[in-house]
Amino acid sequence: MIYLDNCSTTHHKPLSVKMAMLKGIGKYNYNAGRAGYGNAIKASMKVLELRQTACDFFGASDCSNVIITKSCTESLNIAIRSNPKINGNIVTTIFEHNSVLRTLEYMKQTYGISYTLLTPNKFGKITLDSVKNSIQSNTYMVIINHVSNVTGSIQDIEGIGKLCHDNKLIYVVDSAQSGGHKRINVNKCHINYLACAGHKGLLGPQGIGLLICNNAKPNPLLFGGTGTMSDKLQQPTDIPEGIESGTMSVANIMALTAGIKYVNQHLEKFEQHEKILTEYLWKEMNKTKNVICYSPSDAVGVISFNINGKTSTEVSQILEQNKIECRSGLHCAPKVHEYYKTLKTGMCRIGLGYNTTLSQIKRLINVIKSIAEN
Repeated sequence: MIYLDNCSTTHHKPLSVKMAMLKGIGKYNYNAGRAGYGNAIKASMKVLELRQTACDFFGASDCSNVIITKSCTESLNIAIRSNPKINGNIVTTIFEHNSVLRTLEYMKQTYGISYTLLTPNKFGKITLDSVKNSIQSNTYMVIINHVSNVTGSIQDIEGIGKLCHDNKLIYVVDSAQSGGHKRINVNKCHINYLACAGHKGLLGPQGIGLLICNNAKPNPLLFGGTGTMSDKLQQPTDIPEGIESGTMSVANIMALTAGIKYVNQHLEKFEQHEKILTEYLWKEMNKTKNVICYSPSDAVGVISFNINGKTSTEVSQILEQNKIECRSGLHCAPKVHEYYKTLKTGMCRIGLGYNTTLSQIKRLINVIKSIAEN
Protein backbone atom coordinates (compact mmCIF):
# COMPACT_ATOMS: atom_id res chain seq x y z
CA MET A 1 0.00 0.00 0.00
CA ILE A 2 1.02 3.61 -0.64
CA TYR A 3 0.39 5.50 2.59
CA LEU A 4 -0.61 9.15 2.05
CA ASP A 5 -2.40 9.99 5.31
CA ASN A 6 0.53 11.55 7.12
CA CYS A 7 -1.66 14.51 8.15
CA SER A 8 -3.50 12.12 10.45
CA THR A 9 -0.41 10.34 11.73
CA THR A 10 2.94 9.28 10.34
CA HIS A 11 2.74 5.52 9.91
CA HIS A 12 6.41 4.88 9.10
CA LYS A 13 8.59 5.73 12.11
CA PRO A 14 12.41 5.86 12.09
CA LEU A 15 14.20 2.86 13.59
CA SER A 16 15.53 5.03 16.41
CA VAL A 17 11.96 5.83 17.48
CA LYS A 18 10.95 2.16 17.50
CA MET A 19 14.04 1.18 19.47
CA ALA A 20 13.47 3.95 22.00
CA MET A 21 9.91 2.73 22.53
CA LEU A 22 11.08 -0.82 23.15
CA LYS A 23 13.82 0.37 25.47
CA GLY A 24 11.32 2.46 27.40
CA ILE A 25 8.99 -0.50 27.92
CA GLY A 26 11.80 -2.91 28.77
CA LYS A 27 14.28 -0.87 30.80
CA TYR A 28 12.58 2.31 32.02
CA ASN A 29 9.08 1.08 32.82
CA TYR A 30 8.91 2.87 36.18
CA ASN A 31 6.71 5.63 37.55
CA ALA A 32 8.70 8.76 36.77
CA GLY A 33 8.49 11.57 39.31
CA ARG A 34 6.73 9.48 41.94
CA ALA A 35 9.55 7.74 43.82
CA GLY A 36 13.10 8.28 45.01
CA TYR A 37 14.65 4.89 44.24
CA GLY A 38 17.26 4.60 41.52
CA ASN A 39 15.24 3.23 38.62
CA ALA A 40 12.40 5.72 39.14
CA ILE A 41 14.95 8.54 39.11
CA LYS A 42 16.41 7.17 35.85
CA ALA A 43 12.92 7.23 34.33
CA SER A 44 12.51 10.81 35.55
CA MET A 45 15.72 11.74 33.76
CA LYS A 46 14.19 10.49 30.50
CA VAL A 47 11.27 12.85 31.08
CA LEU A 48 13.72 15.69 31.64
CA GLU A 49 15.54 14.73 28.43
CA LEU A 50 12.35 15.18 26.41
CA ARG A 51 11.71 18.55 28.01
CA GLN A 52 15.21 19.76 27.14
CA THR A 53 15.11 18.30 23.61
CA ALA A 54 11.78 19.99 22.87
CA CYS A 55 12.94 23.21 24.52
CA ASP A 56 15.99 23.39 22.26
CA PHE A 57 14.08 22.36 19.13
CA PHE A 58 11.38 25.02 19.55
CA GLY A 59 13.67 27.78 20.80
CA ALA A 60 12.17 28.00 24.27
CA SER A 61 14.13 29.55 27.12
CA ASP A 62 13.42 27.08 29.95
CA CYS A 63 12.73 23.36 29.73
CA SER A 64 10.44 23.53 32.77
CA ASN A 65 7.99 25.35 30.50
CA VAL A 66 7.60 22.21 28.36
CA ILE A 67 4.41 20.45 29.45
CA ILE A 68 3.87 16.85 28.37
CA THR A 69 0.28 16.04 27.38
CA LYS A 70 -1.49 13.09 25.79
CA SER A 71 -2.24 14.97 22.54
CA CYS A 72 -2.25 18.29 20.74
CA THR A 73 -5.97 18.42 21.56
CA GLU A 74 -5.21 18.41 25.29
CA SER A 75 -2.48 21.02 24.78
CA LEU A 76 -4.92 23.35 23.01
CA ASN A 77 -7.57 22.83 25.68
CA ILE A 78 -5.11 23.76 28.43
CA ALA A 79 -3.96 26.88 26.60
CA ILE A 80 -7.41 28.16 25.65
CA ARG A 81 -9.10 27.37 28.96
CA SER A 82 -6.37 28.92 31.11
CA ASN A 83 -7.07 32.31 32.71
CA PRO A 84 -10.37 33.03 30.92
CA LYS A 85 -11.54 36.61 30.68
CA ILE A 86 -15.26 36.84 31.46
CA ASN A 87 -17.14 38.28 28.44
CA GLY A 88 -13.83 38.62 26.65
CA ASN A 89 -13.15 38.14 22.94
CA ILE A 90 -10.87 35.65 21.18
CA VAL A 91 -9.72 36.07 17.58
CA THR A 92 -9.17 32.93 15.51
CA THR A 93 -9.67 31.61 11.96
CA ILE A 94 -11.83 29.29 9.86
CA PHE A 95 -8.83 26.96 9.53
CA GLU A 96 -9.06 25.79 13.13
CA HIS A 97 -9.53 22.18 14.15
CA ASN A 98 -12.45 21.19 16.39
CA SER A 99 -9.91 21.02 19.22
CA VAL A 100 -10.09 24.81 19.08
CA LEU A 101 -13.63 25.41 17.83
CA ARG A 102 -15.37 23.13 20.33
CA THR A 103 -13.28 24.53 23.16
CA LEU A 104 -14.30 28.04 22.11
CA GLU A 105 -17.94 26.99 22.14
CA TYR A 106 -17.44 25.73 25.69
CA MET A 107 -15.82 29.03 26.65
CA LYS A 108 -18.72 30.91 25.06
CA GLN A 109 -21.33 28.99 27.03
CA THR A 110 -19.37 28.96 30.30
CA TYR A 111 -17.75 32.40 30.43
CA GLY A 112 -19.73 34.45 27.91
CA ILE A 113 -16.70 34.71 25.65
CA SER A 114 -17.22 35.70 22.01
CA TYR A 115 -14.92 34.62 19.22
CA THR A 116 -14.16 36.13 15.83
CA LEU A 117 -13.49 33.84 12.84
CA LEU A 118 -11.15 35.32 10.23
CA THR A 119 -11.29 34.21 6.59
CA PRO A 120 -8.29 33.98 4.24
CA ASN A 121 -7.51 35.99 1.14
CA LYS A 122 -7.45 34.31 -2.27
CA PHE A 123 -4.02 32.87 -1.51
CA GLY A 124 -5.20 31.13 1.65
CA LYS A 125 -3.51 33.67 3.95
CA ILE A 126 -4.81 35.29 7.10
CA THR A 127 -3.48 38.82 6.64
CA LEU A 128 -1.98 40.97 9.37
CA ASP A 129 -4.54 43.65 8.58
CA SER A 130 -7.44 41.24 9.12
CA VAL A 131 -6.04 40.28 12.52
CA LYS A 132 -5.35 43.89 13.45
CA ASN A 133 -8.81 45.06 12.38
CA SER A 134 -10.50 42.29 14.37
CA ILE A 135 -8.98 43.30 17.71
CA GLN A 136 -11.63 44.73 20.03
CA SER A 137 -11.33 46.43 23.39
CA ASN A 138 -12.15 43.11 25.14
CA THR A 139 -9.93 40.90 22.93
CA TYR A 140 -7.38 39.04 25.04
CA MET A 141 -6.29 36.03 22.94
CA VAL A 142 -5.44 35.16 19.33
CA ILE A 143 -5.37 31.53 18.13
CA ILE A 144 -3.72 30.69 14.81
CA ASN A 145 -3.39 27.36 13.01
CA HIS A 146 0.15 27.49 11.60
CA VAL A 147 -0.54 25.02 8.78
CA SER A 148 -4.08 23.95 7.91
CA ASN A 149 -4.69 20.23 8.24
CA VAL A 150 -7.24 20.57 5.41
CA THR A 151 -5.58 22.74 2.76
CA GLY A 152 -1.94 22.98 3.86
CA SER A 153 -2.16 26.81 3.91
CA ILE A 154 0.67 28.30 5.97
CA GLN A 155 0.27 31.44 8.05
CA ASP A 156 2.75 34.16 9.04
CA ILE A 157 3.01 33.23 12.70
CA GLU A 158 5.98 35.53 13.25
CA GLY A 159 4.22 38.64 11.91
CA ILE A 160 1.00 37.84 13.77
CA GLY A 161 3.04 37.13 16.89
CA LYS A 162 4.62 40.58 16.84
CA LEU A 163 1.18 42.12 16.43
CA CYS A 164 -0.07 40.16 19.44
CA HIS A 165 2.99 41.08 21.48
CA ASP A 166 2.56 44.80 20.69
CA ASN A 167 -1.11 44.62 21.73
CA LYS A 168 -0.42 42.51 24.86
CA LEU A 169 -2.57 39.62 23.64
CA ILE A 170 -2.12 35.96 24.58
CA TYR A 171 -0.90 34.18 21.44
CA VAL A 172 -1.72 30.50 20.88
CA VAL A 173 -0.32 28.60 17.88
CA ASP A 174 -1.55 25.18 16.78
CA SER A 175 1.47 23.43 15.25
CA ALA A 176 -0.15 20.00 14.84
CA GLN A 177 0.45 20.10 11.09
CA SER A 178 3.67 22.14 11.05
CA GLY A 179 5.73 20.80 13.94
CA GLY A 180 8.52 18.75 12.38
CA HIS A 181 7.83 20.21 8.92
CA LYS A 182 8.84 23.84 9.58
CA ARG A 183 11.25 25.48 12.02
CA ILE A 184 9.38 27.23 14.84
CA ASN A 185 10.97 29.49 17.45
CA VAL A 186 8.58 30.47 20.22
CA ASN A 187 10.66 33.44 21.35
CA LYS A 188 11.21 34.85 17.87
CA CYS A 189 7.50 34.48 17.07
CA HIS A 190 6.33 35.79 20.49
CA ILE A 191 4.27 32.63 21.00
CA ASN A 192 2.80 32.22 24.49
CA TYR A 193 1.44 28.72 23.95
CA LEU A 194 2.66 26.35 21.23
CA ALA A 195 0.55 23.18 20.97
CA CYS A 196 2.30 20.20 19.38
CA ALA A 197 1.27 16.73 18.21
CA GLY A 198 3.87 14.06 18.90
CA HIS A 199 2.70 11.51 16.34
CA LYS A 200 2.78 13.58 13.13
CA GLY A 201 5.75 15.55 11.83
CA LEU A 202 7.74 14.95 15.02
CA LEU A 203 7.64 11.21 14.16
CA GLY A 204 6.81 10.10 17.69
CA PRO A 205 4.11 7.66 18.83
CA GLN A 206 0.42 8.29 19.29
CA GLY A 207 -0.79 9.27 22.75
CA ILE A 208 1.66 12.09 23.47
CA GLY A 209 1.74 15.81 22.79
CA LEU A 210 3.48 18.94 24.05
CA LEU A 211 2.51 22.40 25.21
CA ILE A 212 5.40 24.87 25.11
CA CYS A 213 4.71 27.83 27.39
CA ASN A 214 6.47 31.16 26.97
CA ASN A 215 5.73 34.05 29.32
CA ALA A 216 2.46 32.34 30.22
CA LYS A 217 1.20 30.32 33.16
CA PRO A 218 -1.49 27.75 32.35
CA ASN A 219 -4.14 26.41 34.70
CA PRO A 220 -4.47 22.66 35.37
CA LEU A 221 -7.04 20.89 33.23
CA LEU A 222 -6.81 17.59 35.13
CA PHE A 223 -6.63 17.08 38.89
CA GLY A 224 -4.81 14.24 40.60
CA GLY A 225 -1.42 12.85 41.45
CA THR A 226 1.57 14.96 40.45
CA GLY A 227 4.34 13.80 42.77
CA THR A 228 4.47 17.28 44.32
CA MET A 229 2.61 18.73 47.32
CA SER A 230 0.94 15.37 48.02
CA ASP A 231 -0.12 16.53 51.49
CA LYS A 232 -2.47 19.15 49.97
CA LEU A 233 -5.96 18.51 48.64
CA GLN A 234 -5.72 21.50 46.33
CA GLN A 235 -4.21 20.85 42.90
CA PRO A 236 -0.70 22.34 42.69
CA THR A 237 -0.27 24.90 39.93
CA ASP A 238 3.51 24.69 39.56
CA ILE A 239 4.78 24.17 36.01
CA PRO A 240 5.18 21.60 34.61
CA GLU A 241 4.21 18.97 37.19
CA GLY A 242 1.01 20.68 38.33
CA ILE A 243 -0.35 20.48 34.78
CA GLU A 244 0.64 16.81 34.27
CA SER A 245 -1.60 14.82 36.61
CA GLY A 246 -1.39 11.05 36.21
CA THR A 247 1.25 8.47 35.42
CA MET A 248 3.40 9.34 32.42
CA SER A 249 4.20 6.96 29.59
CA VAL A 250 7.99 6.84 29.73
CA ALA A 251 8.09 4.68 26.59
CA ASN A 252 6.14 7.31 24.63
CA ILE A 253 8.33 10.03 26.09
CA MET A 254 11.54 8.29 25.04
CA ALA A 255 10.16 7.58 21.57
CA LEU A 256 9.16 11.22 21.07
CA THR A 257 12.60 12.36 22.21
CA ALA A 258 14.11 10.11 19.54
CA GLY A 259 11.65 11.45 16.96
CA ILE A 260 12.47 15.09 17.66
CA LYS A 261 16.21 14.37 17.53
CA TYR A 262 15.79 12.58 14.19
CA VAL A 263 13.73 15.41 12.74
CA ASN A 264 16.15 18.05 14.02
CA GLN A 265 18.99 16.27 12.24
CA HIS A 266 17.16 16.04 8.90
CA LEU A 267 14.57 18.85 8.93
CA GLU A 268 15.97 21.00 6.12
CA LYS A 269 16.29 17.93 3.87
CA PHE A 270 12.76 16.76 4.73
CA GLU A 271 11.35 20.24 4.15
CA GLN A 272 12.90 20.53 0.70
CA HIS A 273 11.82 17.00 -0.25
CA GLU A 274 8.20 17.60 0.74
CA LYS A 275 8.22 21.01 -0.99
CA ILE A 276 9.28 19.48 -4.30
CA LEU A 277 6.67 16.71 -4.10
CA THR A 278 3.89 19.07 -3.01
CA GLU A 279 4.57 21.52 -5.84
CA TYR A 280 4.66 18.70 -8.38
CA LEU A 281 1.39 17.21 -7.12
CA TRP A 282 -0.28 20.65 -7.01
CA LYS A 283 0.67 21.39 -10.63
CA GLU A 284 -0.58 18.03 -11.87
CA MET A 285 -3.85 18.37 -9.94
CA ASN A 286 -4.52 21.84 -11.32
CA LYS A 287 -4.09 20.80 -14.93
CA THR A 288 -6.28 17.70 -14.68
CA LYS A 289 -9.82 18.13 -15.98
CA ASN A 290 -12.66 17.60 -13.47
CA VAL A 291 -10.29 17.90 -10.49
CA ILE A 292 -10.89 20.75 -8.02
CA CYS A 293 -7.82 21.53 -5.90
CA TYR A 294 -8.39 23.56 -2.72
CA SER A 295 -4.79 23.89 -1.57
CA PRO A 296 -2.60 26.91 -2.44
CA SER A 297 0.58 26.54 -4.48
CA ASP A 298 2.75 26.94 -1.36
CA ALA A 299 0.89 24.34 0.69
CA VAL A 300 2.98 22.52 3.29
CA GLY A 301 2.75 18.78 2.61
CA VAL A 302 -1.04 18.78 2.22
CA ILE A 303 -3.09 18.73 -0.98
CA SER A 304 -6.89 18.45 -0.78
CA PHE A 305 -9.13 17.99 -3.79
CA ASN A 306 -12.42 16.73 -5.16
CA ILE A 307 -13.42 15.19 -8.46
CA ASN A 308 -16.59 16.44 -10.14
CA GLY A 309 -19.51 14.09 -9.76
CA LYS A 310 -18.08 12.12 -6.84
CA THR A 311 -17.91 12.53 -3.08
CA SER A 312 -14.57 12.47 -1.33
CA THR A 313 -15.50 9.12 0.22
CA GLU A 314 -16.11 7.57 -3.20
CA VAL A 315 -12.76 8.85 -4.47
CA SER A 316 -10.84 7.57 -1.44
CA GLN A 317 -12.50 4.16 -1.80
CA ILE A 318 -11.37 3.94 -5.42
CA LEU A 319 -7.87 5.00 -4.39
CA GLU A 320 -7.81 2.27 -1.75
CA GLN A 321 -8.84 -0.27 -4.36
CA ASN A 322 -5.72 0.89 -6.20
CA LYS A 323 -3.55 0.39 -3.09
CA ILE A 324 -3.43 4.06 -2.07
CA GLU A 325 -4.46 5.14 1.44
CA CYS A 326 -5.61 8.70 2.08
CA ARG A 327 -8.21 10.60 4.13
CA SER A 328 -11.65 11.79 3.07
CA GLY A 329 -14.38 13.73 4.85
CA LEU A 330 -14.41 16.92 6.92
CA HIS A 331 -11.11 16.40 8.78
CA CYS A 332 -12.56 17.73 12.07
CA ALA A 333 -12.50 21.27 10.66
CA PRO A 334 -16.07 22.16 9.63
CA LYS A 335 -15.57 25.90 9.14
CA VAL A 336 -13.04 25.28 6.35
CA HIS A 337 -15.56 23.14 4.51
CA GLU A 338 -18.31 25.66 5.13
CA TYR A 339 -16.06 28.30 3.54
CA TYR A 340 -15.20 26.15 0.50
CA LYS A 341 -18.79 24.82 0.25
CA THR A 342 -17.75 21.19 0.71
CA LEU A 343 -19.74 20.29 3.83
CA LYS A 344 -21.77 17.73 1.85
CA THR A 345 -18.97 16.20 -0.18
CA GLY A 346 -15.99 16.64 2.12
CA MET A 347 -12.52 16.70 0.57
CA CYS A 348 -10.05 14.01 -0.35
CA ARG A 349 -6.76 14.82 1.39
CA ILE A 350 -3.25 13.77 0.47
CA GLY A 351 -0.75 14.02 3.34
CA LEU A 352 2.88 13.76 2.29
CA GLY A 353 5.60 12.50 4.60
CA TYR A 354 9.36 12.45 4.90
CA ASN A 355 9.49 9.05 3.19
CA THR A 356 6.95 9.69 0.41
CA THR A 357 8.55 9.09 -2.99
CA LEU A 358 8.10 10.67 -6.41
CA SER A 359 7.08 7.32 -7.90
CA GLN A 360 4.28 7.06 -5.33
CA ILE A 361 3.01 10.52 -6.27
CA LYS A 362 3.14 9.66 -9.98
CA ARG A 363 1.13 6.52 -9.27
CA LEU A 364 -1.41 8.63 -7.35
CA ILE A 365 -1.72 11.12 -10.21
CA ASN A 366 -2.31 8.37 -12.76
CA VAL A 367 -5.15 6.91 -10.69
CA ILE A 368 -6.71 10.35 -10.11
CA LYS A 369 -6.59 11.12 -13.83
CA SER A 370 -8.25 7.79 -14.54
CA ILE A 371 -11.06 8.55 -12.08
CA ALA A 372 -11.49 12.11 -13.42
CA GLU A 373 -11.64 10.97 -17.05
CA ASN A 374 -14.36 8.44 -16.29
